[in-house]
Amino acid sequence: MTVSIVTPAWNATPWLAETCASVLAQTHEDWEWLIVDDGSTDGTAALLDELASQDSRVRPLGDGVNRGAAGARNVGLAAATGTHIAFLDCDDRWEPNKLHAQLAYLDAHPDADGVCTWFELFGDAERVARGVRIHPRSQVCTRTEALAGTTFLTSSLLLRRHVVDEEGGMDEDPRLRSGQDYEYFFRLVSRYRIHRLHEVLTWWRVAPAEASLSASHRTDDNARGWRLLDVFLDKGLITEEEARVRRSFLHFEQGRNNLVYLDAPFRRHLLKSVFAGRPPPKAVAILAASFLPAPVLRPLLLTTQRLLKQRVEG
Repeated sequence: MTVSIVTPAWNATPWLAETCASVLAQTHEDWEWLIVDDGSTDGTAALLDELASQDSRVRPLGDGVNRGAAGARNVGLAAATGTHIAFLDCDDRWEPNKLHAQLAYLDAHPDADGVCTWFELFGDAERVARGVRIHPRSQVCTRTEALAGTTFLTSSLLLRRHVVDEEGGMDEDPRLRSGQDYEYFFRLVSRYRIHRLHEVLTWWRVAPAEASLSASHRTDDNARGWRLLDVFLDKGLITEEEARVRRSFLHFEQGRNNLVYLDAPFRRHLLKSVFAGRPPPKAVAILAASFLPAPVLRPLLLTTQRLLKQRVEG
C-alpha cells in the first residue's frame, strides 16, 4: 500500500531537515512524499532538490506561485498516486511507526474511512510548558467535538484514497486562508467515519511567534474563530443550532484567556458562553468560581492546568 504524503512548504529551511528525518525513519517504507514549494524565497527549493536526489520517493512540486497552504496541498493531492493520503506540515514530525500503525488500524477497521492520532507539542519551551493536551478518548471524531473545540492536527491524518477522490481537496476561499484545515476536517467528520488512534504518533511544532501570550495574539486567535464561524454559516456547513454551540465555546475561550493570560474582563464572556447555547461544562464551573477575587482564581486555574498536564503525561 503506497501512502502519498502531502506537504506544503513555504520558507521551510529551518525545520524541513527534522521533518524529513521523521519521514525517512518510517517503518512503512512504501510511500511517496509530495512536497509543494509554495513560492518560497529562501533556500527551500534547493533543499527539496537535494532531498529528491538522495531518495527517489521524494517528489518536489511547485511553480513559484504562492497559493497558501490550501492551494499547495491541493497541488500535492492532484499529483498523488497512492492508495492512502497522509498530510504532514513542513515543521511537524512523526514517530517512526506512525504510518504502519495507522495502516494496520485501517486494515482492522474496514468501516473507517480515515484515522488520525493523538499528538503532542514540541518546539518553543514556553508554549510547550503551558500547553495542555487532553487526548480525546472517543474512537470516532464527530461534528460535535469539532464544534466544541476539540483540537485536531492535520499532520496526524491518514485517509483512504476514495475520500479525497470523492470529497476533493481543501477550500481555497481567501476567508479560510488561516482555517482551511479546520474547515476540511469538519467536512470530513460530517461525511465520513474518521477514527482516532489513541497513541501519540504526531508532534506539532509551536514556534515562538505562535507561542506569544500577548493580548494581540490571544485576541487575534479568538477573532479568527469568529470569522470562521461566519464563513461556515455562509457556506451552509453548520445549522444555526450548531452555530450556537460554537458561539458558546468561543465566548468561553475568550473569557478563559482574558482571565488566565490577559488580566482583562472575563465574566461577561463566561456569561455569554452559558446563555448562548450549550456551554462547555467547564464554562459553568469557571463562572461559578469567578466570583472569587481574580488574584485568587487565576493561580487556581493555572494550578489546575498544570495538574491536568501531569495527568495527561503520566
